[in-house]
Amino acid sequence: MWEEVAHTTLTSDVSANVSALASQTHVLAIQETWFRKDETNALKGLLRHHQIFYSNSVKGGHLGCASLFAPRLRSEYALTQIPTPEALRGRAVLVRGV
Repeated sequence: MWEEVAHTTLTSDVSANVSALASQTHVLAIQETWFRKDETNALKGLLRHHQIFYSNSVKGGHLGCASLFAPRLRSEYALTQIPTPEALRGRAVLVRGV
């Protein structure tokens, strides 16, 4: 029971912090996301107008990073994720903007 409450509180705190930081920047890079290996929507509901790219660990549940781009950049540039080399998966997000 305690772990469930602590996790919910932590998730709420993390969500509030990510939302606040993302609203003040054009690009936000997050390390140690710890998302599942196939997770691609973890922050989508929180930041609906941002474009978000993920690089999750092959094993999932550790490492991981995400890059969040503000609506202004999303509208001014065509942003695409470059495939992450296997050795960097979960450690880097590669994004091209033209």
